[in-house]
Amino acid sequence: MKVLVSIFGMIVVGLLLLAATPIKETHFVSPVKFKVRLAGSFGELRGRHFHAGLDIKSNNGRSGDSIFSAEKGYISRIRIQRAGYGKSVYVNHANGYTTVYAHLDGFNVQLEEYIKQKQHEMRSYEVDILPEQGMFEVEQGSHLAFLGNTGISFGPHLHFEIRETATDKAINPFLFGISAADRSAPVISSVRITGLRPDFHKIYEYKVPVAGRKKKNLKPVSIEVPAWRAGIAIAAHDLIDGSHNKHGLYKLEMWVDDTLYYQVSYDRFLLNETHLIDAHTRFEVARKNYATEVLCYRVPGNSLSIVQNDRQRGLITLYKDKWRKVEMKASDFNGNESTYQFQLKRASSFEPPSTPSPNVRHGHIQTVNHKNLGVTFFPSSLARDIAFDIKSIGDDTATQFEIGDYNEPILDGIRLAVKIPDSLLAKKDKLCLVRAGGGRPMDYGNELRNDSLFTTVNDFGKFVLFADEKAADIRPVNFSRETKGSAFKFRIRDNIQTSASARAFTYNVWVDDLWLPCEFRSLSETLTVPIQGLSPGLHTLVIEVRDAYGNLSRWQSKFNKK
Repeated sequence: MKVLVSIFGMIVVGLLLLAATPIKETHFVSPVKFKVRLAGSFGELRGRHFHAGLDIKSNNGRSGDSIFSAEKGYISRIRIQRAGYGKSVYVNHANGYTTVYAHLDGFNVQLEEYIKQKQHEMRSYEVDILPEQGMFEVEQGSHLAFLGNTGISFGPHLHFEIRETATDKAINPFLFGISAADRSAPVISSVRITGLRPDFHKIYEYKVPVAGRKKKNLKPVSIEVPAWRAGIAIAAHDLIDGSHNKHGLYKLEMWVDDTLYYQVSYDRFLLNETHLIDAHTRFEVARKNYATEVLCYRVPGNSLSIVQNDRQRGLITLYKDKWRKVEMKASDFNGNESTYQFQLKRASSFEPPSTPSPNVRHGHIQTVNHKNLGVTFFPSSLARDIAFDIKSIGDDTATQFEIGDYNEPILDGIRLAVKIPDSLLAKKDKLCLVRAGGGRPMDYGNELRNDSLFTTVNDFGKFVLFADEKAADIRPVNFSRETKGSAFKFRIRDNIQTSASARAFTYNVWVDDLWLPCEFRSLSETLTVPIQGLSPGLHTLVIEVRDAYGNLSRWQSKFNKK
């Protein structure tokens, strides 16, 4: 038995070392020619996804820095989006990896000409182009593009990724030698102790208080938990030289009585598993203040590959006559480490609070019907079994529904089916089921089938059957009938927002009856119409916007280019 334990220990140590071992068979270099300073690190918890690369700050705080290929290869993809990565370029390499360069301001001359040609062919500013292999070959250090602030971006930077081409697995660029100075240990900012039922719902919760004049240090505690087992959640971040941002960790460990119970290594993950972040974090905390606490135990819906050790799923069995020593360790890639220790045992007597029993199970297909609404759960929809309920306003043909608990995550979508009331059948081509509450309603897209509407959503909450009969609003920002400027800007705002699964509005711009590719930025809801190349004289500008439900808005005016 001792031999087996020893062998197991050697295997575990070997795996831990492997995770931090640089990948030496490659020769990637930095995509920028200046000192790398990071605005974001690999694996950071970004709302409802993991950050798949490095965010490299601009050299001077502005867009325009030149971006270079990190290795020899060929351009395999060019994509321009109004949201997401904005302008991006992908380079495939012979070593089996793909590098991604995103939020770009623009491309080199050759690529810009090629992209404009494709935009005119497709009559769309947004394009997703897959050039044939060999069309755009690059050397290591070849100029690709310019650093920018396009897509969902909050300041000039380069988002840089390294992926396995065959698997679409994102890999930490630090493993390839792309680095930034880091001499500071991570900060453990909070620890939460939760008593759990067998179905992973809490019956007790204790957040460790902070101590000291600046309230930055966690107090050492010994807690008697009124539960048979406990789960730990932790909030921690790294500090990197030259950056005031709070960065993600490289490794997180939980040790119980000197035994490794739970380990997460943010070194690589499949892009199609990033949505499982909601099973990896304390979802209700993220809902309230965007702060993220990592669960150091594995709920049933958490199949993330970044979890490399989960003894007893990370759950700590509690005894009433024995203290259990718990140590949390947070580490960065450079080996800087912070720890926090505390003790737990089971309270001598306790009575668990009465809470609703789950009626919808993780890992199963199940449909719950309520009046004219059907909600279908799939095996991968939930993080755990839940107590699910539907409330509605209206009779058997309701149009407003309270579906589930807003603070409960949906990992991989649930299917909603609504029978359309007779009073709305005449408008069924305009109907969508939107999530309401707080700002503009959110449209998840619709599918009409006979007299029913279907959609897939990834949130619980309040939903309303809504007829969209209003066209988008087009408002000039800097338009002038007499101008020497280089571009006009317009604000385009629709009455509903669209999720990634819904169709966004389309737009077209003509100057003197010639279609013009124009950039629209989702964050600012701003359309830019370039006019610097126009000849002096009188011109006619026309903008048309059509939403997913056929509503059309049109703006037209003449202007004199001086």
